[in-house]
Amino acid sequence: MTPVATLPEGFELPDLAGLIAERLEAPQRFLGETEEDVATRLGMPIVRQLTRPDSAPGGYKALRMSNLGKCARSLAYRLAGVAGKGRTIDARAKVTFAMGDTAESLVLAALADALSMGLGPEGARLGGLRQETGQGVAVLRHHLPGLRMPVEVVGHPDGFIVVPFSRACDDGTSYPTEVALLVEVKSTSSYGYDKAVEALRAGRSPWGPSETYWWQGQGYLRALGVPALGVVLLGKDSGAITSWWEVPDPHFDDLLSDHLTRVLFGGAPEHAPRMLGDGTLLEPAEQEVYRRSGTRKNGTTYTKGEPKGRSGKLPWQCTYCDHWQVCWGDEVESRVDKDWRGRPSRSLYYVGQRG
Repeated sequence: MTPVATLPEGFELPDLAGLIAERLEAPQRFLGETEEDVATRLGMPIVRQLTRPDSAPGGYKALRMSNLGKCARSLAYRLAGVAGKGRTIDARAKVTFAMGDTAESLVLAALADALSMGLGPEGARLGGLRQETGQGVAVLRHHLPGLRMPVEVVGHPDGFIVVPFSRACDDGTSYPTEVALLVEVKSTSSYGYDKAVEALRAGRSPWGPSETYWWQGQGYLRALGVPALGVVLLGKDSGAITSWWEVPDPHFDDLLSDHLTRVLFGGAPEHAPRMLGDGTLLEPAEQEVYRRSGTRKNGTTYTKGEPKGRSGKLPWQCTYCDHWQVCWGDEVESRVDKDWRGRPSRSLYYVGQRG
């Protein structure tokens, strides 16, 4: 097992959300970059979405940090080169991606200049930002029993902060050094933002092994050997910003080995389990039927024996999977439901016979 990096004693992690808010509330000329450089970086998400079929940094990769914790069968399909037959990247998705990337670029520009203004730790600087030539690359090489070569997982972190620090010696002296910290910016709906804030108020991290973001962050930490990842979360609906710090999880290597074993050693892709990285099975909701006839609040009626609304509904991970039709075949149908905001939202329902 690879040893994990730790923060030096006495080192204080900065409040990233506070720095960003302070810079946004004080408009002025940039100190660390030219306005042209910042404008180019802010515009690149739009250029990528309009000119490139796969707008992810570095182009298409079957296995990358951003999908590391996804369903084992989905990853097996990708690694086998099975063509996607399910969710497609349409115009709406392109707009959503561009808006999210642009908002994240704005946050990073504010953070970079806040550090240049000296609002953060003395001498701290932000680097590795997304440019025309791409982001910095993080490569995780994970060894599995039975494979001669390590499994390589590629990612592109948003940036990193370098903070000068005086490390204490046993003899009472100290020497100057630097601590490198990763930065990752995510944008989310008000629902996702409120969930994250609720977790932080309860004293726990908003991310865990059931979240693909957790896998992405832990992969970055392990690949680059840094002691902490600063997460900045932007509420797209409200403009609210919060932040927290993730540190390397000592159980990550074991979880990754188990997950990659399910992906790589199942034989044909369809033999890999429909299972997330944390071991959660992706299954249809239990079939439930009405025990009596009646009338709903909206005036519609239902009869005894009729399936209830969520009977057979697949997890949202299946709905957003490129391979759901390959995986589930004709035993699944697509329907339009309403999401938590009352807006139309596509869902998948299992309509086959359960054995």
